[in-house]
Amino acid sequence: MDTVKVSVVLPTYKNEEYLVQCIESILNQTLEDIELIVVDEGDLDRGREIIDYYEKADPRVKSIHEKNGGYGKSVNKGFAIAQGEYWAIVEADDFLEPTMYQELYEYAKRLGADVVKSSFYEHFPNGKRIYSRHEYLNNHLPSNRTFTLIEFPQFIATHPSIWGGIYKASFMKENDIHCVEAKGAGYIDGVFRLDVMMNAKRIAWLNNPLYNYRLTNEAASSAPANYNLSAMLHRWSEVHERLSKRQKLRDIIGPFLAREEYVNTIEWIYGKGKTCTEDDLKLLKQNLVYVEENYIRSAPILTEQEKSIMLGFKNNVDLFVKQSKRHMNISKYKNYIREITVKLTSFKMIGIFSCALIVFVPFTIAFYIGAYDFLLLGNSRYIVNILLSVVSLLFLIVTVSCLFLKVLYKGYKFWKFKRR
Repeated sequence: MDTVKVSVVLPTYKNEEYLVQCIESILNQTLEDIELIVVDEGDLDRGREIIDYYEKADPRVKSIHEKNGGYGKSVNKGFAIAQGEYWAIVEADDFLEPTMYQELYEYAKRLGADVVKSSFYEHFPNGKRIYSRHEYLNNHLPSNRTFTLIEFPQFIATHPSIWGGIYKASFMKENDIHCVEAKGAGYIDGVFRLDVMMNAKRIAWLNNPLYNYRLTNEAASSAPANYNLSAMLHRWSEVHERLSKRQKLRDIIGPFLAREEYVNTIEWIYGKGKTCTEDDLKLLKQNLVYVEENYIRSAPILTEQEKSIMLGFKNNVDLFVKQSKRHMNISKYKNYIREITVKLTSFKMIGIFSCALIVFVPFTIAFYIGAYDFLLLGNSRYIVNILLSVVSLLFLIVTVSCLFLKVLYKGYKFWKFKRR
């Protein structure tokens, strides 16, 4: 391979379950002039065996095996040895469409772009794949031309998706752009995106979903159980620190960033009940100083209710954190009742209950006939009817009890999930 068109950096840490599919999707790209740099934490595990296999099998694969201490540091180490004309990042639990890098590279070359971003698919635990997150961008960004963030601030209004694009190596080096080296996953994507976009003179948007973003990995930092409010608040502090030095840009993109900051911080506190430490509250207050009221009021993606909540947090954080706990308690019981109602009215539940009722009704009639004949007429042959009726009644009671206990269990599981 004479020239490398795209260098793909793949940080990985305990992603054995998805790693083969991920690597295969990179190496089988229609653009063959690529290199894959896999950066792991140096553990001698199944993941290491997979990486070693591909490194021996394909000369385009390089690896770095050493303790890095975080996603950002791993990406930076990959960038440091990258030989490609453009750089890309892939997360080890995701996978690519076969034409991704060919389409992005050809589009970048045709437009002379510093960075090209594209949309993506979201993969959910139920197996569904949807393409909806970038509808707002598709409706507001131009195609077949480059632009700057000041021209189209809408570009920064949604998910950072730093893995959904390619970055010109010369541009990245000239502007000394690299990832924040926070511990663990660290939510470094928002800061990285801002560093790229506020320095890029030629941004391009390709309206085609080419990346498959998996939401089924429970070990991912984006999973609810792994959410780290403190780390997220620190990343937003770094975003505000950068923008404080560029007031004009801040005033332009402030309303568009408001939605992301709401989703990443306030919604977790108010809508999902994440607990705030004293340090978290202090940092949240500091961050919201930079979010001016007119940014919130003019935010194009925030709903009126979200604006009201964000303004409430800005004006009195302590009060709204207390209200968040009360709001969560009310929502918890509402969701619990809703879950029970849904389960009780489900087709399966109605079917089982109907069967029990069908069995119960005729035997109830038989019970009254048998009881009348036995008690008033002294006819003992109807004692069988009575016994069958009692059995059917017990069957109905057991069936209804089991269904009710199942509903309670489902509701309890739902409640526990919402508390996370």
